Amino acid sequence: MFVGREWLSGQAIGLRLLAAVAAALLVLLAGFMWPGWRASRWGRRPEILLALVVAMPAWALNRTWMHLPPDRDAGSGRPNVILITLDTVRADHLPSYGYRRDTAPNLSRLAERSTLFLNAIAPSNYTLPSHTSMFTGLYGSAHGNNLEVEGRVLSPSETTLAESLSRAGYTTLAVVANSAFLGKAFGLSRGFQYHDARVCSDPPYLPRNAACWPWVSAEPGYRPAGSIEGETDALLRAVAARSAPFFLFVNFLDAHAPYESPRSFSRMFDGEGNDLDTRAIVEQLSADNNHEHWHVPSSQREHLAARYDGAIAYVDSAVGRLLATLRSLNLYDNTLIIITSDHGEGFGDKGFFLHGNTVYQELIHVPLIVKFPHQTNAGRRPEVVSLNDVFPTILDAASCRSPHRHDGISWFASQPPRRVVLSEGFKAAHVNGNGGTRLTAAISERWKLIAGEGGAVRYVDLVASPDESITIPRLDESVSARLLESISMLARMRPQASPVRPLDREATQRLRALGYLH
Repeated sequence: MFVGREWLSGQAIGLRLLAAVAAALLVLLAGFMWPGWRASRWGRRPEILLALVVAMPAWALNRTWMHLPPDRDAGSGRPNVILITLDTVRADHLPSYGYRRDTAPNLSRLAERSTLFLNAIAPSNYTLPSHTSMFTGLYGSAHGNNLEVEGRVLSPSETTLAESLSRAGYTTLAVVANSAFLGKAFGLSRGFQYHDARVCSDPPYLPRNAACWPWVSAEPGYRPAGSIEGETDALLRAVAARSAPFFLFVNFLDAHAPYESPRSFSRMFDGEGNDLDTRAIVEQLSADNNHEHWHVPSSQREHLAARYDGAIAYVDSAVGRLLATLRSLNLYDNTLIIITSDHGEGFGDKGFFLHGNTVYQELIHVPLIVKFPHQTNAGRRPEVVSLNDVFPTILDAASCRSPHRHDGISWFASQPPRRVVLSEGFKAAHVNGNGGTRLTAAISERWKLIAGEGGAVRYVDLVASPDESITIPRLDESVSARLLESISMLARMRPQASPVRPLDREATQRLRALGYLH
C-alpha cells in the first residue's frame, strides 16, 4: 500500500516529498469517491479525513518504518553480530587506554568482561576508506573507495560483509548517523536488508524523527546518539524472537566536529563559564587551507578537546543503553560485539587539527573492544591489528567463507602473527593546497614508518616516543626493509574498475557540512 521503505531511503528529500503528496491525494480521492465512506458516520466527520491526509504522507515519508525480510531458520547456534563504530573517537581519549577523564564508563565496564585490543590501527584517517576496509577486508589501495576521485563508489565485484552474511541467512540491519559516507552514495549500504540513514533535515513527522535537535546542523544535519540508540533498540526488539541470526551495524557521529551533545554532557568537562563558540571555531579550522600553520590559542584547543570528550561521554551513554537492551532480551551472551572507531581527531597535536590530514597516531590509533560469543573473562591483546580484520573475524564467527582475497586476519586465530599493518592518508593534503599528497604509515610491534609519495620517510619508536615527537634517523636494515616492502606492496595495488558518477546534490551537501568538501 505504501512506497517501499528501502526504495524511499535512497531517494532525495524532494522525491520522498512527492511520494508523500501523492499518498495524500490518494487518501483524499478515496474519501470523496467511496460512497460507503461518505454515508458512514465517520464520513460526516471531516476532521477524520484530514487526520488521514496528514498521517498517510507521514507514514509514506517516514524512513523508520521497519520492513524486515521474512524470517529464515539459518541454523541454530550461529551467533548474532553487532558492529558499532564510534565515528572520530581516538583511543587515547578513553579511560580504558589510560585517559585522565572518565569519558566512557560503559565502555570501561564492557572492557572488563571482554577483550581490549591495545594497538588497533585504522586503515585510513577518515570515514569512507576506513569503513570500506572494515566491510571488505581490503586496504584502500585495493578497494579504491575514497575521495581522490570524487564520485567513485565501491566496485560491484567486491562483496561486502553485509552481502556475505545476508546470503548466508543472516538478517542484516544498519542504523547510521554518518549518512554522507555510509548511505547509498558510496555503495556501503549494499547487502543490508534494513538500512536507515535518515538525517535531521528529514521531515519530523513522528516523535522519533523529532528527537533530532534543531541546533545540530539543520541542513543537512545528523541524528544524535539518543536517536540512533532509540532506533537500534526498536530493531533489537523486532528481531529478538526471530530464528535467523542477525548482523547489526550501528554508527554514532556525535564525536565528529563540532562535538555537539546535550548540555549535561557538553559542559561535563568544559565548565559553565566557557562561552566560546565551538561551531565558529570548527568552521574556521575547516575553512583554513593551511593546516600546518594553524595558530589556535591554548584556551580554544582545551575547549575543543573538552567538548569532544563530552560528546564521547554522550555516545558512551547510548552504547550503555544498547548493551542493557541486549541483556534484557537475552541476546548478549550469544552475540559477537565489536566496538571501534574509523579514525581519531587532532587537537593541535604536532600542529594539526580535525582529521584527514596526517597519519599520526592520534588519527589512526583507534579503540577496539571485542566481546566474543559467551565470553565472560577479560582479555588484553597487545599485538598490532588492523580494522581490515573486522571482515574475516565476523565471517569466521558466522561460519562463512570469504568471497574474495583480503588483507585481514581473524581475531579468532589462536596465535596472532607478528605483522606489519598499514594506514593510508588518501588526499592527505587536500586541505592544504598541495595537490592531494598521499601519506602511508607502516606499523610493526614498536616501529613506525611514515612515507610520502615523494619518497621521504620518517622512522619512529612508538615505545620510546609514543607521541611521535622523536624521529629516528635509521632503523635496523631488516626492520626497515620489512616496513618499506609493506608500503611497496600497497603501491602495487590497483583497485577494481569502480564506476565513477557525479555525486548528487544531497550527498555533496552532507560531505560539505562535515568538512570533506570545500
